[in-house]
Amino acid sequence: MLTKPLNASNKNARKEAELIIYEAERESDRIIANAHDTVNHLANEVELLRHNGRNLQFEMQRMLTQQLDLIKSQTFEQEIAFCNTYDRR
Repeated sequence: MLTKPLNASNKNARKEAELIIYEAERESDRIIANAHDTVNHLANEVELLRHNGRNLQFEMQRMLTQQLDLIKSQTFEQEIAFCNTYDRR
């Protein structure tokens, strides 16, 4: 006589356990998907930073080369001579 209520109680407990496991699996899938999204986003950000760093290095090198060329040019020496002449007045 007690067997029937125990069987019903066991079935309910089993169904509840299955539901808990199902919900936990769904939550873990969601967490893993969010983690993958975060990893992909960070990888894109790192690549963008590397690209921007290379561009900055190129632009700095170009600017410094232009400045060095200007310093080495005769025009620059003429400008310095003119400024020295002007300062002496």
